[in-house]
Amino acid sequence: MLVSSLLRNYKALLITAVFLLLYYGVPPILANLINPPATYTFFALINFLPPLIMIGFIHLLYGKNLIKWRNFLHLPYWEIIKTSFKWILMALGCNMIWVVILSVAGLTYQAPAIEEILNAGDYFVSSCIAILAVIIAPIAEELTFREAIYHGLRDSNSEKTAMIVTSLLFALAHDELWQIPGLFVLGYLFQKNRNHYGNIESAIIAHAFNNFLAILLFFSMQVII
Repeated sequence: MLVSSLLRNYKALLITAVFLLLYYGVPPILANLINPPATYTFFALINFLPPLIMIGFIHLLYGKNLIKWRNFLHLPYWEIIKTSFKWILMALGCNMIWVVILSVAGLTYQAPAIEEILNAGDYFVSSCIAILAVIIAPIAEELTFREAIYHGLRDSNSEKTAMIVTSLLFALAHDELWQIPGLFVLGYLFQKNRNHYGNIESAIIAHAFNNFLAILLFFSMQVII
């Protein structure tokens, strides 16, 4: 039923396919074509392409600007930040429990790929990753999951089912085994914002706030260590 609802909404299905291609198909191909081997600067720059292409493709497919920039002027920012902070703590708690479970199962912890790039990169690389994480990625991912995929599922399923499945797809799409529970919780938060406030801009702000805190925490730990 979930698959059929996406099939009936060809735009959501097409956007899902393009997302997977851009995020998991194109970057490895480009990396293999670079000779000599790509540097972290190259990886930082190449990471801008998938979300930017995704944003352009979604707007082209729908034939309209799905983001109403004036809405950013009227959002209840303090309310969104307070709610987001509570859910972020919940996500961190879920991840901590998940890490313990996987460790007991005998798996070796692997830090997110973005941490490896930030650790090995210079100021330019760090700046690129920060801009990507706080501005560009939230726009691309919210348009993809909270707009296209969610509405594709919502056409033939309940709101709750569509929210859960979209959040799960969001978590799995990041390809970070050790963060799946936390990403699911955050995906659900972003969708709640989208539905509660009735606009995609509220989800983008919550997403950007979460990524900003993650980047800030990483750099704070680097200074302390």
